[in-house]
Amino acid sequence: MNAGSLLRVTIVQSGSCSEDVAANTTALLETFREEAAKGADLVLFPELAVSGYPPEDLLLRACVGMRIEAALAGLREIQGIDVV
Repeated sequence: MNAGSLLRVTIVQSGSCSEDVAANTTALLETFREEAAKGADLVLFPELAVSGYPPEDLLLRACVGMRIEAALAGLREIQGIDVV
């Protein structure tokens, strides 16, 4: 981004499902791609968008934690735009 240019921030309200990490991540990536195509420089997703809300005791299960970590690793590979 050049000095004096605008920063385009997109705030996303998503309806993720608790423990459906794969579907939530797919939806996040689809939304991310749409917003990037519209020119967003930064895309903000809600807290617990990957794990779903409310996770309650699901976060204590190792298998759920491993799926979340794998999804986050994939999201970290996004280039050219920041995702929070």
